[in-house]
Amino acid sequence: MGRREERGAGLAKALALLAAVWVAVRLLGRLWRRLTRQPPVDPEALRAGHETSDISALGVVGFFAAVGFMIVLVLFGASVLLNAQTGLPLRVGPAPGGLSNVPSGPTPPAPQLEVSPGQQLADVRQAEEQQLSGYGWVDRGRGVVRIPIDRAIDLIAERGLPARPPAEAAQFRDHGTTSPSGASSGRVEEVTTP
Repeated sequence: MGRREERGAGLAKALALLAAVWVAVRLLGRLWRRLTRQPPVDPEALRAGHETSDISALGVVGFFAAVGFMIVLVLFGASVLLNAQTGLPLRVGPAPGGLSNVPSGPTPPAPQLEVSPGQQLADVRQAEEQQLSGYGWVDRGRGVVRIPIDRAIDLIAERGLPARPPAEAAQFRDHGTTSPSGASSGRVEEVTTP
């Protein structure tokens, strides 16, 4: 029997269960209305000025029996639907071996819950701070070192940044005579007049 036939059989069971629940609700509704129907006012109760009879024990027992029946019906229906979806056999009672043989799922991808929230971020920031404020080798073979950021700022302020010679830089200077065209999404320059 293929997977589609199994699902069809499960769906048929579920529909039959829903029909049975509908019929049971209708019958229980009729029974409830019959049990809770108000009899005509008792003349003795009118003379006393209050209700002299007690609640119907049959009504209370019938109500709890109906609730118990509905609970059993719902549990059975849920089991049938679960069986139709998973294909596992119906069982009453605990699984054999208890929970010891339940397969654990794969570890979820990062980020995972932290034991102490914020600790990982604090560690990353401390490592970054050490890298920004300390000396160290970047590439020992080529002689490239890392210096503290404050010292690097002071050195750039003293020496300045490297630049092209003025004659070479002139060829890259923008004179404002072209602008990206709107029709080509900026891929083509169009000439403008100043």
